[in-house]
Amino acid sequence: MKISTIYKSANVLGESPFWHSDKQSVFWVDIEQCTVHELNLNTDQHQSWNVGRRVSVILKADGDALVIGVQGGIMNLDLTTGNTKILIPVDQNNPKHRCNDGAIDSTGRIWVGTMEEHGEENAGGLFKIEGENVEKIIENITIPNGITWSHNNKTMYFTDTMNSVIKSYAFEPEKGNITFVKNAITIPEDMGMPDGLTIDREGMLWIALYGGSGISRWHPDSGDLLRFIKLPALNITNCCFVGKDLVVTSAKENLTDQQLAQYPESGNLFLISEL
Repeated sequence: MKISTIYKSANVLGESPFWHSDKQSVFWVDIEQCTVHELNLNTDQHQSWNVGRRVSVILKADGDALVIGVQGGIMNLDLTTGNTKILIPVDQNNPKHRCNDGAIDSTGRIWVGTMEEHGEENAGGLFKIEGENVEKIIENITIPNGITWSHNNKTMYFTDTMNSVIKSYAFEPEKGNITFVKNAITIPEDMGMPDGLTIDREGMLWIALYGGSGISRWHPDSGDLLRFIKLPALNITNCCFVGKDLVVTSAKENLTDQQLAQYPESGNLFLISEL
């Protein structure tokens, strides 16, 4: 196993790594700096776009455009011109709310969580977006986070950060209905809080540990911890696969001077290879 810092981004709140295979680039965001970043892994060329509002999640690529979640809704970002356009308003009646993490299911529905910008308790929710129809599915969440689906498409996993659990829901792909099954994984307090996640080829969940200085691999059926990889940043926020390698984002927000001295790589972009 090899851990590399592939870009010294020093993000305040780096999030949502996204692999764009056509461009051979990793995209990610800095929520608090309102910025989308791109790093080409072949050339190491970096560029960025300021979208003018907090941006939290990259949902999909569409040619030379990205569909992203921002404060106020779902946005299209034209990578050629830098122009932006709100496609679907979300939670717009609450101007202090912003999108947080999200994902797109097998039928193309967007699932995105929202939260109050300063993390007000139970102010957030989980929304399902199909076409122009926006429906709140879950209420009273403080920080809704990572979402993914099992390979058989029968289970949706959803991260409730402040309660330190990854919840398992029975998922009906045709209608997009979900039914709570159980708390699949509970993160121990001494490991930090669960943030973003992804699923590997074996159906195991890789969970970023905010305040836990690492990435963890878990069995979603048994809830067992299978592996922990320590990283040189305290607040690990999210991850995505690039082939067999794992790209990881981090944050330097909320760190004391002492913590920054201990974790000087905080906010940078990492690559874990030879897993």
